[in-house]
Amino acid sequence: MKHKHTALAIVVSLLLATGIVSAQVLTRDVFVRLNQIISAGYPKMTAYVSVTDENGRPAEVRPEQFAAYVDDVKVRGPISVKAASLSTEGTAYAVIISANGMNSGPPLFNQQFATKKLLDALSPSDVVSVFFHGSEVKAVFEYQPMEEQKGPLRAVIDKEIEAKGSQPQIYDAVVKAAGNLEKSNKTRKVIVLMSDGRDAKSNYTQEEMFQIIEKVNIPVYCIGFTAFGEGSLDILETIARYTGGLYTLARDVKDIPDAMMKIYDQINRVFVLSFKDNKLFFAGDDKPHLLKITVEDHSGTVHSYDRKFVAVSAPVPIWLIAVAALACLLIVALVVFLFILRRRAVRRTIGISNRKCEVCGRRMKDDWDACLFCKWLPPPAAKKKPELSEAPKP
Repeated sequence: MKHKHTALAIVVSLLLATGIVSAQVLTRDVFVRLNQIISAGYPKMTAYVSVTDENGRPAEVRPEQFAAYVDDVKVRGPISVKAASLSTEGTAYAVIISANGMNSGPPLFNQQFATKKLLDALSPSDVVSVFFHGSEVKAVFEYQPMEEQKGPLRAVIDKEIEAKGSQPQIYDAVVKAAGNLEKSNKTRKVIVLMSDGRDAKSNYTQEEMFQIIEKVNIPVYCIGFTAFGEGSLDILETIARYTGGLYTLARDVKDIPDAMMKIYDQINRVFVLSFKDNKLFFAGDDKPHLLKITVEDHSGTVHSYDRKFVAVSAPVPIWLIAVAALACLLIVALVVFLFILRRRAVRRTIGISNRKCEVCGRRMKDDWDACLFCKWLPPPAAKKKPELSEAPKP
Protein backbone atom coordinates (compact mmCIF):
# COMPACT_ATOMS: atom_id res chain seq x y z
CA MET A 1 0.00 0.00 0.00
CA LYS A 2 2.86 2.35 0.82
CA HIS A 3 4.35 1.79 -2.63
CA LYS A 4 1.00 2.57 -4.25
CA HIS A 5 0.79 5.94 -2.47
CA THR A 6 4.36 6.72 -3.47
CA ALA A 7 3.64 5.84 -7.09
CA LEU A 8 0.49 7.99 -7.07
CA ALA A 9 2.39 10.94 -5.64
CA ILE A 10 5.04 10.59 -8.36
CA VAL A 11 2.37 10.49 -11.09
CA VAL A 12 0.62 13.56 -9.72
CA SER A 13 3.92 15.43 -9.45
CA LEU A 14 4.73 14.60 -13.07
CA LEU A 15 1.28 15.77 -14.22
CA LEU A 16 1.66 19.04 -12.33
CA ALA A 17 5.14 19.56 -13.74
CA THR A 18 3.99 18.98 -17.32
CA GLY A 19 0.89 21.16 -16.86
CA ILE A 20 -1.54 18.38 -17.78
CA VAL A 21 -3.30 18.79 -14.42
CA SER A 22 -3.49 22.25 -12.83
CA ALA A 23 -2.92 22.86 -9.15
CA GLN A 24 -6.38 24.43 -8.92
CA VAL A 25 -8.05 21.17 -9.95
CA LEU A 26 -6.39 19.39 -7.05
CA THR A 27 -7.37 22.08 -4.56
CA ARG A 28 -10.05 20.71 -2.27
CA ASP A 29 -10.94 23.85 -0.31
CA VAL A 30 -11.98 27.15 -1.87
CA PHE A 31 -12.86 30.15 0.30
CA VAL A 32 -15.17 32.83 -1.04
CA ARG A 33 -15.44 36.30 0.50
CA LEU A 34 -17.83 39.04 -0.62
CA ASN A 35 -15.78 42.18 0.03
CA GLN A 36 -18.04 44.99 -1.11
CA ILE A 37 -21.43 45.50 -2.76
CA ILE A 38 -22.23 48.55 -4.88
CA SER A 39 -26.01 48.95 -5.16
CA ALA A 40 -26.35 52.69 -5.77
CA GLY A 41 -27.64 51.98 -9.30
CA TYR A 42 -29.98 49.16 -8.26
CA PRO A 43 -31.20 46.91 -9.87
CA LYS A 44 -27.76 47.10 -11.53
CA MET A 45 -25.19 45.88 -9.01
CA THR A 46 -21.44 45.38 -8.65
CA ALA A 47 -19.82 42.96 -6.21
CA TYR A 48 -16.14 42.60 -5.32
CA VAL A 49 -15.42 38.94 -4.55
CA SER A 50 -12.20 37.26 -3.45
CA VAL A 51 -11.64 33.54 -4.00
CA THR A 52 -8.66 31.89 -2.28
CA ASP A 53 -7.36 28.38 -1.77
CA GLU A 54 -6.64 26.75 1.59
CA ASN A 55 -3.26 28.54 1.70
CA GLY A 56 -4.82 31.98 1.32
CA ARG A 57 -3.56 32.40 -2.25
CA PRO A 58 -5.90 33.81 -4.93
CA ALA A 59 -7.53 30.97 -6.85
CA GLU A 60 -8.14 30.87 -10.57
CA VAL A 61 -11.87 30.82 -11.30
CA ARG A 62 -13.65 30.99 -14.64
CA PRO A 63 -16.63 33.37 -15.10
CA GLU A 64 -19.08 30.49 -15.62
CA GLN A 65 -18.28 29.17 -12.12
CA PHE A 66 -19.94 32.21 -10.50
CA ALA A 67 -23.62 32.62 -9.70
CA ALA A 68 -25.54 35.37 -7.87
CA TYR A 69 -28.69 35.13 -5.76
CA VAL A 70 -30.76 38.02 -4.41
CA ASP A 71 -33.00 36.95 -1.53
CA ASP A 72 -32.36 33.32 -2.55
CA VAL A 73 -33.61 33.95 -6.11
CA LYS A 74 -30.98 33.29 -8.78
CA VAL A 75 -30.10 36.21 -11.06
CA ARG A 76 -31.24 35.17 -14.54
CA GLY A 77 -29.27 37.64 -16.62
CA PRO A 78 -25.59 37.47 -17.60
CA ILE A 79 -22.84 38.12 -15.04
CA SER A 80 -19.78 40.07 -16.17
CA VAL A 81 -16.62 38.91 -14.37
CA LYS A 82 -13.41 40.96 -14.52
CA ALA A 83 -10.18 41.17 -12.54
CA ALA A 84 -9.98 44.21 -10.25
CA SER A 85 -6.29 44.62 -11.10
CA LEU A 86 -7.27 45.46 -14.70
CA SER A 87 -9.55 48.33 -13.67
CA THR A 88 -8.40 51.88 -14.44
CA GLU A 89 -11.05 53.50 -12.24
CA GLY A 90 -8.94 53.50 -9.08
CA THR A 91 -9.66 52.85 -5.41
CA ALA A 92 -10.08 55.17 -2.44
CA TYR A 93 -7.94 54.04 0.51
CA ALA A 94 -8.09 55.16 4.14
CA VAL A 95 -5.15 54.02 6.29
CA ILE A 96 -5.37 54.12 10.09
CA ILE A 97 -2.17 54.15 12.17
CA SER A 98 -2.16 53.39 15.89
CA ALA A 99 0.03 56.10 17.45
CA ASN A 100 -0.75 56.00 21.14
CA GLY A 101 2.14 56.15 23.61
CA MET A 102 2.39 52.38 24.05
CA ASN A 103 3.09 51.98 20.32
CA SER A 104 5.92 54.48 20.14
CA GLY A 105 9.29 53.45 18.73
CA PRO A 106 9.47 50.35 16.44
CA PRO A 107 5.69 49.73 16.34
CA LEU A 108 5.00 53.27 15.08
CA PHE A 109 8.03 53.32 12.78
CA ASN A 110 6.97 50.09 11.07
CA GLN A 111 3.40 51.33 10.66
CA GLN A 112 4.73 54.47 8.98
CA PHE A 113 7.04 52.40 6.79
CA ALA A 114 4.14 50.09 5.84
CA THR A 115 2.03 53.10 4.84
CA LYS A 116 4.84 54.47 2.67
CA LYS A 117 5.24 51.07 0.99
CA LEU A 118 1.52 51.16 0.22
CA LEU A 119 1.90 54.61 -1.36
CA ASP A 120 4.67 53.27 -3.58
CA ALA A 121 2.46 50.39 -4.74
CA LEU A 122 -0.70 52.40 -5.49
CA SER A 123 -1.63 53.23 -9.07
CA PRO A 124 -1.93 56.84 -10.35
CA SER A 125 -5.74 56.58 -10.36
CA ASP A 126 -5.91 55.72 -6.63
CA VAL A 127 -6.50 58.25 -3.86
CA VAL A 128 -5.51 57.84 -0.21
CA SER A 129 -6.26 59.38 3.18
CA VAL A 130 -4.16 58.67 6.29
CA PHE A 131 -5.36 58.96 9.90
CA PHE A 132 -3.72 58.27 13.24
CA HIS A 133 -5.13 58.03 16.74
CA GLY A 134 -3.31 58.74 19.99
CA SER A 135 -4.88 61.24 22.33
CA GLU A 136 -7.41 61.91 19.53
CA VAL A 137 -8.13 60.91 15.94
CA LYS A 138 -6.38 63.17 13.43
CA ALA A 139 -6.03 63.25 9.66
CA VAL A 140 -2.51 63.40 8.26
CA PHE A 141 -3.87 64.13 4.76
CA GLU A 142 -7.05 63.36 2.85
CA TYR A 143 -8.03 62.47 -0.74
CA GLN A 144 -4.49 62.70 -2.08
CA PRO A 145 -4.10 61.37 -5.65
CA MET A 146 -1.05 59.30 -6.42
CA GLU A 147 0.12 61.22 -9.47
CA GLU A 148 3.59 62.64 -8.76
CA GLN A 149 2.90 63.18 -5.03
CA LYS A 150 4.34 60.10 -3.38
CA GLY A 151 7.57 61.74 -2.28
CA PRO A 152 5.99 64.70 -0.47
CA LEU A 153 3.38 62.46 1.12
CA ARG A 154 6.06 60.15 2.48
CA ALA A 155 7.68 63.15 4.17
CA VAL A 156 4.34 64.24 5.68
CA ILE A 157 3.84 60.77 7.18
CA ASP A 158 7.23 60.96 8.91
CA LYS A 159 6.75 64.54 10.09
CA GLU A 160 3.10 64.77 11.20
CA ILE A 161 2.58 61.48 13.06
CA GLU A 162 3.74 61.27 16.64
CA ALA A 163 3.04 58.82 19.46
CA LYS A 164 0.86 60.63 21.94
CA GLY A 165 -1.60 59.66 24.67
CA SER A 166 -2.29 56.28 26.20
CA GLN A 167 -5.94 55.64 25.31
CA PRO A 168 -6.38 54.26 21.79
CA GLN A 169 -9.60 54.95 19.90
CA ILE A 170 -9.89 52.46 17.06
CA TYR A 171 -13.72 52.61 16.93
CA ASP A 172 -13.69 56.40 16.47
CA ALA A 173 -10.88 56.10 13.93
CA VAL A 174 -12.78 53.53 11.83
CA VAL A 175 -15.94 55.67 11.92
CA LYS A 176 -14.02 58.77 10.86
CA ALA A 177 -12.27 56.91 8.03
CA ALA A 178 -15.61 55.52 6.84
CA GLY A 179 -17.14 59.00 6.81
CA ASN A 180 -14.15 60.24 4.86
CA LEU A 181 -14.44 57.52 2.22
CA GLU A 182 -18.20 57.93 1.89
CA LYS A 183 -17.58 61.39 0.37
CA SER A 184 -15.16 60.04 -2.23
CA ASN A 185 -16.30 59.81 -5.86
CA LYS A 186 -14.49 56.49 -6.25
CA THR A 187 -16.74 53.45 -6.54
CA ARG A 188 -14.46 51.13 -4.60
CA LYS A 189 -13.47 52.11 -1.07
CA VAL A 190 -11.17 50.32 1.38
CA ILE A 191 -10.08 50.89 5.00
CA VAL A 192 -6.74 49.50 6.23
CA LEU A 193 -6.48 49.41 10.03
CA MET A 194 -3.18 48.74 11.84
CA SER A 195 -3.68 48.17 15.57
CA ASP A 196 -3.13 45.95 18.57
CA GLY A 197 -6.92 45.88 19.01
CA ARG A 198 -7.08 47.91 22.21
CA ASP A 199 -9.71 50.66 22.57
CA ALA A 200 -10.06 52.75 25.68
CA LYS A 201 -11.59 56.15 24.87
CA SER A 202 -13.81 55.96 21.78
CA ASN A 203 -17.04 57.93 21.76
CA TYR A 204 -18.58 55.22 19.58
CA THR A 205 -19.25 51.79 20.97
CA GLN A 206 -18.28 48.64 19.12
CA GLU A 207 -21.91 48.02 18.16
CA GLU A 208 -22.36 51.58 16.86
CA MET A 209 -19.19 51.24 14.80
CA PHE A 210 -20.48 48.02 13.21
CA GLN A 211 -23.82 49.69 12.38
CA ILE A 212 -22.07 52.57 10.62
CA ILE A 213 -19.73 50.27 8.70
CA GLU A 214 -22.67 48.14 7.57
CA LYS A 215 -24.52 51.23 6.35
CA VAL A 216 -21.64 52.59 4.24
CA ASN A 217 -20.68 49.06 3.11
CA ILE A 218 -16.88 49.48 3.20
CA PRO A 219 -14.56 46.53 3.91
CA VAL A 220 -11.97 46.92 6.66
CA TYR A 221 -8.65 45.09 6.24
CA CYS A 222 -6.92 44.71 9.59
CA ILE A 223 -3.23 44.20 10.45
CA GLY A 224 -2.80 43.01 14.02
CA PHE A 225 0.40 43.34 16.03
CA THR A 226 1.37 43.23 19.68
CA ALA A 227 4.03 45.47 21.15
CA PHE A 228 3.27 44.60 24.78
CA GLY A 229 1.29 41.49 25.66
CA GLU A 230 -1.43 39.96 23.55
CA GLY A 231 -3.57 43.06 23.20
CA SER A 232 -7.12 42.50 21.89
CA LEU A 233 -6.51 41.05 18.47
CA ASP A 234 -9.81 39.15 18.40
CA ILE A 235 -11.71 42.36 17.70
CA LEU A 236 -9.60 43.00 14.59
CA GLU A 237 -10.45 39.59 13.19
CA THR A 238 -14.13 40.24 13.97
CA ILE A 239 -14.07 43.63 12.22
CA ALA A 240 -12.46 42.15 9.12
CA ARG A 241 -14.84 39.20 8.94
CA TYR A 242 -17.94 41.32 9.59
CA THR A 243 -17.11 43.90 6.91
CA GLY A 244 -15.82 41.51 4.22
CA GLY A 245 -12.18 42.47 4.68
CA LEU A 246 -9.19 40.37 5.68
CA TYR A 247 -7.27 39.98 8.94
CA THR A 248 -3.50 39.49 8.87
CA LEU A 249 -1.33 38.98 11.93
CA ALA A 250 2.15 40.48 12.06
CA ARG A 251 3.83 38.21 14.59
CA ASP A 252 6.58 40.77 15.05
CA VAL A 253 6.29 44.54 14.57
CA LYS A 254 8.98 44.37 11.88
CA ASP A 255 6.56 42.18 9.86
CA ILE A 256 3.95 44.97 9.59
CA PRO A 257 5.22 46.23 6.18
CA ASP A 258 5.09 42.70 4.73
CA ALA A 259 1.57 42.29 6.12
CA MET A 260 0.59 45.54 4.39
CA MET A 261 1.81 44.19 1.05
CA LYS A 262 -0.12 40.98 1.62
CA ILE A 263 -3.24 43.05 2.28
CA TYR A 264 -2.62 45.13 -0.86
CA ASP A 265 -2.28 41.96 -2.92
CA GLN A 266 -5.56 40.64 -1.54
CA ILE A 267 -7.33 43.93 -2.30
CA ASN A 268 -6.25 43.82 -5.94
CA ARG A 269 -6.58 40.08 -6.56
CA VAL A 270 -10.37 40.03 -6.47
CA PHE A 271 -13.07 39.54 -9.07
CA VAL A 272 -15.46 42.32 -10.04
CA LEU A 273 -18.93 40.93 -10.78
CA SER A 274 -21.45 43.14 -12.59
CA PHE A 275 -25.04 42.01 -13.06
CA LYS A 276 -28.66 43.14 -12.94
CA ASP A 277 -31.22 41.87 -10.49
CA ASN A 278 -34.43 40.36 -11.84
CA LYS A 279 -36.39 43.39 -10.64
CA LEU A 280 -37.61 46.06 -13.05
CA PHE A 281 -36.08 49.51 -13.44
CA PHE A 282 -36.62 51.81 -10.41
CA ALA A 283 -37.39 48.77 -8.24
CA GLY A 284 -35.32 49.89 -5.24
CA ASP A 285 -37.11 50.13 -1.90
CA ASP A 286 -34.28 51.39 0.35
CA LYS A 287 -34.60 48.22 2.43
CA PRO A 288 -31.96 45.58 3.26
CA HIS A 289 -31.78 42.48 1.06
CA LEU A 290 -29.43 39.50 0.93
CA LEU A 291 -26.91 38.95 -1.86
CA LYS A 292 -25.27 35.53 -2.10
CA ILE A 293 -22.35 34.78 -4.43
CA THR A 294 -21.58 31.13 -5.16
CA VAL A 295 -18.54 29.54 -6.78
CA GLU A 296 -18.61 25.97 -8.06
CA ASP A 297 -15.16 24.38 -7.92
CA HIS A 298 -13.82 21.72 -10.26
CA SER A 299 -15.17 18.90 -8.11
CA GLY A 300 -18.72 20.26 -8.31
CA THR A 301 -18.75 21.57 -4.74
CA VAL A 302 -20.50 24.93 -4.37
CA HIS A 303 -18.94 27.51 -2.03
CA SER A 304 -20.88 30.64 -1.10
CA TYR A 305 -20.73 33.88 0.83
CA ASP A 306 -23.65 36.23 1.54
CA ARG A 307 -23.99 39.77 2.80
CA LYS A 308 -26.77 42.27 3.22
CA PHE A 309 -27.13 45.29 0.97
CA VAL A 310 -29.64 48.11 0.59
CA ALA A 311 -31.65 48.21 -2.63
CA VAL A 312 -31.23 51.93 -3.23
CA SER A 313 -34.24 53.58 -4.85
CA ALA A 314 -32.89 55.67 -7.70
CA PRO A 315 -34.45 59.13 -8.09
CA VAL A 316 -36.30 59.70 -11.36
CA PRO A 317 -34.35 62.29 -13.42
CA ILE A 318 -36.19 65.40 -14.67
CA TRP A 319 -35.50 64.62 -18.32
CA LEU A 320 -37.15 61.22 -17.91
CA ILE A 321 -40.23 62.83 -16.31
CA ALA A 322 -40.44 65.26 -19.26
CA VAL A 323 -40.13 62.43 -21.78
CA ALA A 324 -42.81 60.40 -19.98
CA ALA A 325 -45.18 63.40 -19.89
CA LEU A 326 -44.66 64.06 -23.60
CA ALA A 327 -45.25 60.39 -24.40
CA CYS A 328 -48.51 60.45 -22.42
CA LEU A 329 -49.72 63.53 -24.31
CA LEU A 330 -48.91 61.93 -27.64
CA ILE A 331 -50.74 58.75 -26.66
CA VAL A 332 -53.84 60.74 -25.56
CA ALA A 333 -53.80 62.75 -28.80
CA LEU A 334 -53.49 59.57 -30.83
CA VAL A 335 -56.42 57.95 -28.99
CA VAL A 336 -58.62 61.03 -29.57
CA PHE A 337 -57.68 61.14 -33.25
CA LEU A 338 -58.49 57.45 -33.74
CA PHE A 339 -61.80 57.90 -31.87
CA ILE A 340 -62.80 60.72 -34.22
CA LEU A 341 -61.93 58.70 -37.28
CA ARG A 342 -63.91 55.77 -35.91
CA ARG A 343 -67.01 57.91 -35.31
CA ARG A 344 -66.86 59.37 -38.79
CA ALA A 345 -66.59 55.91 -40.30
CA VAL A 346 -69.63 54.71 -38.32
CA ARG A 347 -71.67 57.76 -39.35
CA ARG A 348 -70.88 57.23 -42.99
CA THR A 349 -72.09 53.63 -42.79
CA ILE A 350 -75.53 54.76 -41.47
CA GLY A 351 -75.87 57.66 -43.88
CA ILE A 352 -74.82 60.65 -41.78
CA SER A 353 -72.54 63.24 -43.33
CA ASN A 354 -72.17 66.86 -42.20
CA ARG A 355 -75.90 67.77 -42.30
CA LYS A 356 -77.13 69.41 -39.07
CA CYS A 357 -80.47 70.59 -37.75
CA GLU A 358 -80.77 74.37 -38.01
CA VAL A 359 -82.65 74.54 -34.68
CA CYS A 360 -81.01 72.05 -32.27
CA GLY A 361 -77.72 71.67 -34.11
CA ARG A 362 -77.76 67.87 -34.03
CA ARG A 363 -76.65 65.76 -36.93
CA MET A 364 -79.32 64.46 -39.27
CA LYS A 365 -79.33 61.63 -41.72
CA ASP A 366 -79.11 62.68 -45.29
CA ASP A 367 -82.44 61.00 -46.08
CA TRP A 368 -84.44 62.56 -43.20
CA ASP A 369 -87.19 64.95 -44.20
CA ALA A 370 -87.45 66.34 -40.66
CA CYS A 371 -85.31 66.39 -37.48
CA LEU A 372 -86.40 63.54 -35.23
CA PHE A 373 -84.90 65.28 -32.17
CA CYS A 374 -86.76 68.60 -32.17
CA LYS A 375 -89.44 67.81 -34.81
CA TRP A 376 -88.27 70.69 -36.92
CA LEU A 377 -89.41 70.66 -40.51
CA PRO A 378 -87.31 72.35 -43.08
CA PRO A 379 -89.22 75.07 -44.91
CA PRO A 380 -90.49 74.10 -48.31
CA ALA A 381 -88.42 75.28 -51.14
CA ALA A 382 -89.74 78.47 -52.69
CA LYS A 383 -91.36 77.97 -56.05
CA LYS A 384 -89.89 80.01 -58.81
CA LYS A 385 -92.30 82.18 -60.78
CA PRO A 386 -92.30 81.48 -64.52
CA GLU A 387 -90.54 84.14 -66.42
CA LEU A 388 -92.78 86.11 -68.81
CA SER A 389 -91.71 85.81 -72.30
CA GLU A 390 -91.54 88.99 -74.35
CA ALA A 391 -94.47 89.70 -76.64
CA PRO A 392 -93.68 89.34 -80.24
CA LYS A 393 -93.00 92.60 -81.95
CA PRO A 394 -95.56 93.69 -84.52
